[in-house]
Amino acid sequence: MARGDHADLPDALAAIDPSTLSYQEWVDCGMALHESGLSADDWDRWSRRDPDRWHEGECARKWASFGRSERRVSSGTIVAMARARGWRPATADEAVDWDDAMTVVGADWADDVAVPADEGPWDPARELSDYLAALFDDDDKVCVVTESWERDGRHLPTKGHWDRTAGELRQELAACGGDVGKVVGDWDAEAGAWVRFNPLDGRGCGNANVTEYRFALVESDTLDVGRQMGMIEAMRLPCAAVVSSGGKSVHAIVRVDAGTDYGLYRRRVERLYAFCEARGFAPDRQNKNPSRLSRMPGATRGGRRQRLLALSLGPATWDEWEGWADSEEDDLPAERDSTDWDWETAAKQRGFLLHNQVTEEEYNEAVTTGFIGIPLYEQDQELMKYVHYTELAEYDLADANYRNWLIAFPTVAPEKRHPMPYCAGELALRLQHFSTGGVAAPYLMITPPELMPYANKNIGYTYIVDENITTKDWTLVNNIPVENIIPAMRKYYEYVDMDDFEPAVDVAFSAHHQGYSWDEIAWAIEPAAGVWYRDKTGKRPTNGKELLELFFEE
Repeated sequence: MARGDHADLPDALAAIDPSTLSYQEWVDCGMALHESGLSADDWDRWSRRDPDRWHEGECARKWASFGRSERRVSSGTIVAMARARGWRPATADEAVDWDDAMTVVGADWADDVAVPADEGPWDPARELSDYLAALFDDDDKVCVVTESWERDGRHLPTKGHWDRTAGELRQELAACGGDVGKVVGDWDAEAGAWVRFNPLDGRGCGNANVTEYRFALVESDTLDVGRQMGMIEAMRLPCAAVVSSGGKSVHAIVRVDAGTDYGLYRRRVERLYAFCEARGFAPDRQNKNPSRLSRMPGATRGGRRQRLLALSLGPATWDEWEGWADSEEDDLPAERDSTDWDWETAAKQRGFLLHNQVTEEEYNEAVTTGFIGIPLYEQDQELMKYVHYTELAEYDLADANYRNWLIAFPTVAPEKRHPMPYCAGELALRLQHFSTGGVAAPYLMITPPELMPYANKNIGYTYIVDENITTKDWTLVNNIPVENIIPAMRKYYEYVDMDDFEPAVDVAFSAHHQGYSWDEIAWAIEPAAGVWYRDKTGKRPTNGKELLELFFEE
């Protein structure tokens, strides 16, 4: 039995489908049950509803560790998850048991809608063109993705290309003779193709590159496709487009009309998802970020068509839909009253939050909504002792390096780092796109003495204390402060050896191509003057200029 006033906790838990949760959400449910006085058997019995993830004995092993954890998760976490899915506490005179029927709304209130079969005439170029016209202005930059890679049997998209406008793409589609691949590139027949549904600035494809927060993605693969389509129509979602994924779901591109207000986008997406969940349609909460990929109409996937199923479905604006939704929600949960602390801070920090930037209450809320989660790879999971991973993190090389710079001082927020510590030497060159080869140089962090007491000695940096750091010493690259090229080169050449001749030459000539003089470069490479020798004479250069002569000879 649950402690105190948590007698209805089993009923709340029963309203949550464990297969819809992230790994961290599932663990937090266990921690909440532990904190509330329920048993490991209760958690295990509920977890068995997700046979793909449930493993014999796993709940018991984790349960034993919960009492030693510094973090505590209250029963309110489960209650919040359940209420978001339509659950209501039982009244005082109602008995509650594990076998009682759930009070969450099911999916059988809406009729199925027939989805066109993959046969007969099809104009994929026209479908993609119509899709682009519905979502984008002609001068909007659009990201399309046709390249993918495989891991553990799954086809995963690359970042794609965002160098063309919607108008340019539509012109090319009109002239392609029906061959979409001629315009966007050929895709893997098993993987399919993707598109980002919000416009970008042309400089990247992350959340920070979105120029206007027009749309959100609503997708769920827990229902058959016909029922999904029927519920999307019955909920009158203001869809600019609906696309078949070529798999077991449809992708509804829903108008949120948030303009350039990131916080407003977040609040509206949360409202949208809670509305769907309360009606038995559980959207995938991993799709909340505005730069999310969605399936591209006009492509194929595993022999099936990614078809454009509908355009301009439901109300024409968010405001019109919200007015209707308000009238439908008299007996449903009120919209979450949430601040934008997590979204705004994480957006400034490439999707990461330091632990001391988040209160326990904020953490529980963010986990419940799916904003904070568990990264995919074990090496990233190890770093969770220093940072929280949010849905804004992209897991690319720039993000990984920014994260490492962030947790070099895990208790000091970036805006409080004065003077600014910066990455130096080979790492600085790599971050500025120099090909440095396999040089065994340490990761250097130039650090003001004021910050050394907060330095994280477990992250792998060699810290160099400098009492006179100025803004002239470093430059921002992808929001990461990195050492200027010439001094970074000088540190790099301190670690080269006989086997590093080719990358050493490449670095020197790359610097010249970037506008640095041969005199500056000669100074930078001087630490390596005695490493190599001339084949003809056996003599080794004694200074940077002589080493440059050797580079030119070779």
